[in-house]
Amino acid sequence: MFGATVGVGQPEFYRQLGRSAEFVYGPSQWEPDFVTLRAGGLIPIARQYPGAQEFVEAHHRAYPGADLSYQTAAGYAGCQVLVEAVKRAGSLDQGKVRDAILTLDFNTVFGAFKVDPDGLQIAHKMVTVQWQDARESSSGPRSSPPASRAFPRRRGVSASEGARLGLHCHHRQRVVVRIRLDRRGGAATSIYRKGRKFIFGMLPPAETRLEGLIDLAARKGLKSVAVINVDDLARRAGAQGTIELARNKGLQVVFAEAYPLRTTDFSAILTRVRGGQPRCAGRLHALR
Repeated sequence: MFGATVGVGQPEFYRQLGRSAEFVYGPSQWEPDFVTLRAGGLIPIARQYPGAQEFVEAHHRAYPGADLSYQTAAGYAGCQVLVEAVKRAGSLDQGKVRDAILTLDFNTVFGAFKVDPDGLQIAHKMVTVQWQDARESSSGPRSSPPASRAFPRRRGVSASEGARLGLHCHHRQRVVVRIRLDRRGGAATSIYRKGRKFIFGMLPPAETRLEGLIDLAARKGLKSVAVINVDDLARRAGAQGTIELARNKGLQVVFAEAYPLRTTDFSAILTRVRGGQPRCAGRLHALR
């Protein structure tokens, strides 16, 4: 069982790896499929993402044939957050807008938004995706039943391939009130503990990035895990969080190692990983 962060859900991942991408798991912040998925066959998942269907349809009309990514949805939701905060503050005063953001607890097209006093996102839920038969199968947040998962040599139920698009806008949203809504893929919790008053997270912290993979491994009865990661702040935090999650689920961490960002030859690392004989392996990396 193998999972990786950043890029797994992108169609280019399969185009580059071909059949080697089959059965690989990865986290996703949001999927266009949420507008049609249902929890228990009754409750539309879209209720947790108000306006998401209209957002997806409007995007398809504006950009016919273009893919749609979670980054685009997060950018749109960031604007929703700022608009709501300005309305509640009744002002563009930086301090008043900040105070309003700290009190927000509501759903956007991207999902739930709520931050702690330091601006750390504590409400948004990720999903876990897996490539099956050249298609991406996704399950909704933890409050909904997971889609069928597959392991090597077994065919799973395929969902529609998530349509995607690269970023329309900058990684950070800046407006006249000088409030920043951070959409980077997994900032470490420590970033938000430095007293920076005007940065707020749209995404959950890096420490939770492979939570879905670890949860699935534990539910499948797997007993051991290996973790490898790029040696930078966010990925180190993600690796440590993954290790803690694994141990809390009763999994033994048999291998953990960091590697430089520019690493292209993983043969030696993978040899060491195989030596630990893990049943589950997670990789935390960054796009270059």
